[in-house]
Amino acid sequence: MDNSVQIVIISWPLIFWGVFGGALAEFLKLYNLRDKPKNKWPVHYFTKIYWILSIVMVLLGGVVVFWYQESGVMHINDMLAANIGATAPLIFARVLAKDPKIRT
Repeated sequence: MDNSVQIVIISWPLIFWGVFGGALAEFLKLYNLRDKPKNKWPVHYFTKIYWILSIVMVLLGGVVVFWYQESGVMHINDMLAANIGATAPLIFARVLAKDPKIRT
């Protein structure tokens, strides 16, 4: 029986890049509204719950980068961490938007 302990070294800069990627994806949504007058923006942009959920989704980018680090499956550099961070909220949003198929 192997009782060895695996030590995971957390790279905070990579987690930062993951969060940055998630924030960049959110920023791009706002950037696309730059030419519209504020009264033409979607109403949900002015609610607290939207911004709370947006912050959670941005932080999920860092969480997913942490999961990749912990798994040790591959080496992650800054660019990949930002890419993972940018795509993580989009993937989570897509998964949560779908109705699960239940077999009967």
